[in-house]
Amino acid sequence: MDAAKLADKAEERKDETVDVEEVEVVAEYRVTTSLGKPERQTTTRWSEAEGRQTTYADGRRTSVTVAAQKAPLFQNRPWRPIITYEQLFWLIFVPLTAWWILDRFFGNVWPRDSFDFRNFSIRGSRSFSSDRRSKSGWGPKLKDGPWSVKIYDILARVSGRFTMFGLNAMMFVYMHTLHHYMMESRWLSELIDFTDVTARHRIHAWMGYAMAVATLSHIWTILLPCVTHGYNAKVMTGHFDLPISERTPKGFKDADSKKKLMMLQVDDVWRLALMSTMFLIVLPITLRLFKTRFRTALKIHQFAFIMYFIDIWRRHSHPHSWILNSPVFVLWLADLAIGRSWRRLDTSVDRVWISNDYQVLFWQHEGVLPPAQVGPLYYLKRKTQALYDRAHPFSAFLNHVGLPVPPDAIGQRDWSGHAVAVRGPVLVSRLDDKTLEQGDTGRIWHAGTVMRVYTRKNSSTRRIAEAEEAPELIIWGPFPENNVIRYALPRCDAPLLLVAGGSGVSFILDFFSHLHDRAHPVTLAFTTNDVGLFQFFCWTLLSMARRIYGEALAEGSKFNVLVIAALTDKSVKKIDGSTNLLGFGRIQLGRLNFVDLASQVAGGAVFAVAGDGLQKAARRGAKKNKCAFYAGPVYDNIPKTPTKTTLIPSADKAEEGVAVEKKVPAAETSE
Repeated sequence: MDAAKLADKAEERKDETVDVEEVEVVAEYRVTTSLGKPERQTTTRWSEAEGRQTTYADGRRTSVTVAAQKAPLFQNRPWRPIITYEQLFWLIFVPLTAWWILDRFFGNVWPRDSFDFRNFSIRGSRSFSSDRRSKSGWGPKLKDGPWSVKIYDILARVSGRFTMFGLNAMMFVYMHTLHHYMMESRWLSELIDFTDVTARHRIHAWMGYAMAVATLSHIWTILLPCVTHGYNAKVMTGHFDLPISERTPKGFKDADSKKKLMMLQVDDVWRLALMSTMFLIVLPITLRLFKTRFRTALKIHQFAFIMYFIDIWRRHSHPHSWILNSPVFVLWLADLAIGRSWRRLDTSVDRVWISNDYQVLFWQHEGVLPPAQVGPLYYLKRKTQALYDRAHPFSAFLNHVGLPVPPDAIGQRDWSGHAVAVRGPVLVSRLDDKTLEQGDTGRIWHAGTVMRVYTRKNSSTRRIAEAEEAPELIIWGPFPENNVIRYALPRCDAPLLLVAGGSGVSFILDFFSHLHDRAHPVTLAFTTNDVGLFQFFCWTLLSMARRIYGEALAEGSKFNVLVIAALTDKSVKKIDGSTNLLGFGRIQLGRLNFVDLASQVAGGAVFAVAGDGLQKAARRGAKKNKCAFYAGPVYDNIPKTPTKTTLIPSADKAEEGVAVEKKVPAAETSE
């Protein structure tokens, strides 16, 4: 009995009604694999809108079952988070840091001379520097001298206190494992809006610039009186002490107004050189390299961060940092260590070339998957890569409807099974053909991702692409990259536009599979200049739609989703055949008009997972139509490099597995 008949029988056999108030569409997917002989399995979905269980037969040895969870507290009303993640961060950080800085001038409830780590000094010193205070103990007492000396004193106090909390904030926002856990929490995700995936990166960037300004002012303003009031500067040598610090010599006074002298130690000169090099040379270089040499830039960036932390921590005059920064640094390291083992899967993947530039990877899961997500984040690397090699992040799509792996021949433009074939300059549409090939039912998968292949020497995508059949990978995930799943729930009433380009197609496909119960319309717009990727998108989208909508899929039908697929390859001049995606969308040639698209969801939300240019266009459209705008991370400005060859199946010999040489661009970005 084929899969279609099984699906009909499953639909006729309605399962018992479920109380809608006791289940949630954000459910966990339990994946089991039958080790016996092949037998019929099913993929099950809880339907919140209809209050019943819908079953899709997939005719495979593997089943994916959606298990109902208890509803959260606010299940019966539309999703209305109290605050965004970024707002909450600044609401906590700004008042706390302001109090900590003001305390240095007024009150000083925790002065440095209150520390007594006598056994921590090789010379038995008890002093960890002293804080100047007024006789009453309340109010500032600045150093004696002209205004330049007082500016130096004020900036040294402010920057010293700020960098303690700033350093902790930068480490906290990049505790990725902790944030993945927080985003999956039903309580936290109900109350806090984690939708903006760039919020943490933006906070980290702002804090980084602020830390650079604070640190440079902290170390350089000691020379300000020399510039403005004719003070002399003198370097004196102290003696070594723990942790890795220099104690002040006898008679040392950093600002001596009587002698008009500013005194520095050897350690101060070292810090001037180190911090100036890191913030004025290394940091700008890494920020530029992030756009073209991501992994190299990240290693340099992290090394600079470790150097900065050590330099802050090692000085005996920074006892507050030992107490405040050390625990957060240990937590940051623990977060990295836990992330190495959490949701780790060692498995082989199935892959299909869809064009010269793109592969699609498919793999199976074991055990229990976390609550449903949209475009979940996975990290992939080959087992043969070194431990220090960074895994590559990918947005993925889960197999919610039991789709088969596409045939290998899908990578050929004129393959007979395409929904839209390309013959010369003509795009031949066969969107209304219900006899299109459905894929290899013997190749099963639970998660997949579209991978752009780059061929730089150390590229992770190149290493995966060059592997032999079924490469062995280490996969971490899935992790929530955003809170977009909340917009897919039936109880969400926000108008919505999702925009994707290139490998962001995974984001669109995954969201589409969540929409069968959503009451409010959604517009999904995908654009690419890669013909093979465009063909894969149309084929996969129609395959999903047939599983979700069944017989209702026909021109003239009304759906709650509008899908627009745009091909911008200038070599394709016209479309031969229907441009209608069977009632739920259309295909087109040329660029999308984001102002018009955003006008259909005016006052709602616009999501963009694409390159910098596409994100800017979508942002302009959202702004003109008063829509909230959310964008994913951007890796752009890719240098042009020569092409290299790789192997993909040929059109006429795909069944025999014969390979031919194809040209693959060697440019690279988010490695």
